[in-house]
Amino acid sequence: MTILILRPHPYGKKLAKKLFDLGFNTYNLSLITFKKGKNLKLLPKIFTLLKNKDLIFVLSQQTIKFVNNFLNRLNLKWPIKPIYYAIGENTALKLKKNINKKINYPENKANMETLINLLKLQDLKGKTTLVLQSNNSRNLLKKILKKNGAKIISIECYKQINKKINKKKEINKLKKYKIKEIVVTSKKILKELYKLIPPKDRIKWLLKCKIVVISKRLAKIAYKLGWKKIYISEKANNNSLIKTLKQII
Repeated sequence: MTILILRPHPYGKKLAKKLFDLGFNTYNLSLITFKKGKNLKLLPKIFTLLKNKDLIFVLSQQTIKFVNNFLNRLNLKWPIKPIYYAIGENTALKLKKNINKKINYPENKANMETLINLLKLQDLKGKTTLVLQSNNSRNLLKKILKKNGAKIISIECYKQINKKINKKKEINKLKKYKIKEIVVTSKKILKELYKLIPPKDRIKWLLKCKIVVISKRLAKIAYKLGWKKIYISEKANNNSLIKTLKQII
């Protein structure tokens, strides 16, 4: 019996290693990869325009990686004036290494809804809000910002793209490993897995697997696709995912 890990690199590899050290068999399959976003080049000018009460939203750790790579090449720094918000604790901690300033983040759950809840006491009218995201990020945050009168600047810092794999080879591996549990952390990856497996094998084994997801929203998508044994991790980090797996195996 093997746990299928579907987290992008390097998080999937780290989770697989932790589980292996605990005595679990794992297979880490990367279905998506990342590349530089199309409008990072706009950041220097935007950074100079931001004022003390403007806001920057950082929606993933990958965002920080790609922004850092870009800024380092130009010998530039993250702006100190704006108020910072991160999608979750791990993203906030990574951002904190780059800027000596308080980073606001939802402490109980790392998702868009809990991030938005932090804004309830903020007067957003007329403020410039810079949203740093991927090409595949949800639009919910921007809708709320617009509704509350904020001026929105959205920067695609990186792209999520499908990774080239040998489909036949990977399908045969999954059958051979007798997968019983699956860890999935994004809608895109979940749908790519579903498309990868032929209809007959979906019914025969894929949809019978226990699946661990990181949000109610993702759980609903898994249910609509046909999974019945769905478990929601308390948080999106690897320690929380391991805790959930231990409870269901």
